[in-house]
Order: sequence, then structure tokens, then C-alpha cells
Amino acid sequence: MIGVSPSFFFSKYTTDFTVEDYIDGLTFLKEMGIDAFQGEIYKKENISDWEENSHKLAKRYKELNLNMSLFVAHFFINYTLNFDSLFDYSCLSEIKRVCDIVKDNFEEVDTIVIPFGKYQVKDYKKENYQLIRTRLIELIKNITNILNAYDFKLALEIIPGSIIGGVDGLVRLIDETNADNLGYNFDTGHAYCSGEVLTLVPSKLKGKIFGTHLKDNFGDVNLSLVMGKGNINWEELCNSLKYFGYNRSLDLEISSNCENVIRDYSIAVDYLKKRNIGI
Repeated sequence: MIGVSPSFFFSKYTTDFTVEDYIDGLTFLKEMGIDAFQGEIYKKENISDWEENSHKLAKRYKELNLNMSLFVAHFFINYTLNFDSLFDYSCLSEIKRVCDIVKDNFEEVDTIVIPFGKYQVKDYKKENYQLIRTRLIELIKNITNILNAYDFKLALEIIPGSIIGGVDGLVRLIDETNADNLGYNFDTGHAYCSGEVLTLVPSKLKGKIFGTHLKDNFGDVNLSLVMGKGNINWEELCNSLKYFGYNRSLDLEISSNCENVIRDYSIAVDYLKKRNIGI
């Protein structure tokens, strides 16, 4: 199954997209032969829009025989950027609101994604690493407990320079939290620029990859290119994902603009289908 990440929607409608914009975008996905898409609340002030209008989106994508693969709470990134934000507990009530939205409207979705952005040190004397690590473990435990009550999984998206520490850091975090529902949203661009050996990531995280953001680049700059415009070996990577048990949607994440978004995503879909990937 081939899908798209929320980047399709904010490329076409800007990051101020609404639920109505999502509904409008579904027709384009159907025309491109895409099977699935990811929901997303990009800014926390948009939570109320999703609370009020998600039922309209659910009705429309079901009419088009599309699927929602997972749901991204993108706004959570603002709680991961520095010491003070990491200790802001208001995020937990917002996560509960997201869970209610998904549970009430998108019954096939079982995974919530939260991104961890690049961490910025403000005071190296205050920011003892072990204190930060202890808080991180506590935070993830609280979130996984909330999601567990809804029968949801938590997939972390790890942006280069985050406090998680890459895939190895996530493996360690899964062990430290002892959370069965904690896993990874495999963003190939982020991972490649962090020095990961992409085809080994599925074997490191056997059964713990809950979603994907597939983009190409050259491993030096965190670009979101169309498949084939960088040097990622997609056949090898997707074979590795399949071998280690990943059977969920392969969701494209390409940085584009309103004028070119349909063209760029169509090229990526054709690239995968010609190689029998995601079919």
C-alpha cells in the first residue's frame, strides 16, 4: 500500500491547512493511485478544528475507498526543543485530545506519531544530561500509558540532533521505558542524514517500525526529495523492511510547492510501482 505523509497537504495548502483542505486533497490522492494518507494536527491551535470536523474527513475518505495509515501530532515537536519545553506537562492533556479525535473518527488508525526536533542547549550548567534523560523517560512513559488506554501505539519521529539520539537511542529508550507500544516512524531522510545504515534499521527495530516517511537525499543535507533524485537504494531498503516484518503503508514525504506537488508525488508513486514496491 502506497500512501502520503502530511507533507502532501502542507505542500499544497501551506502549514495553515485545515480539515477542509484535507478533504479537498483527497480527490488528488485518488487520481494519483494513492491508497492511504496520514492525518496531522500541525499546530496545537488547530486541535479544535479537528475536534469539530474530523467526522467530515472520515466520511469523505471512506467514500473514496482510501485509508488513514496513522495520525501525526506535529505540534508536539515544540515540547522537545529545549530544557524548559521538555518539562512542560501541558502536552499530556493535548495528547489526550488527539487520542479522542482519532478514536472517535478514524477507527482503523492504531498509531500516533510525535516528532522530536533538534535539541537546543540554553544553559550547559543547568542541563545535566542525566536529568534530561530521566525526564525523557518519564515523559515517554506518561504518553505511552495514555495511548495504551486507547489501544494506540506511539511512534517517535527522530529529527537529526534530537535528544533521543538516533535509532540506537530509541532502542535504548524502548528498553528503559519497558513500553510495549513504543516504536518508530521511519523517516528515511532524517535517518540517512543522522548517519544510519538504512537497510539495517529494520533489523535493529524488529517489529517496532509503526510507520514510514519515505524521502530521498544524499545523506548530507536533510532534504525531502523524490525517489531517484538522491542515492538511497529503495529496492534494498524496502526488501529489508518486508523481510523484518513491516507490512504497513509506505508513505511518501516529499518537499514540494503548490504548483509542483501533484507532479512530484506522481513521479514518486510511479517510481515505486515500476519496481513493484508497495503493490
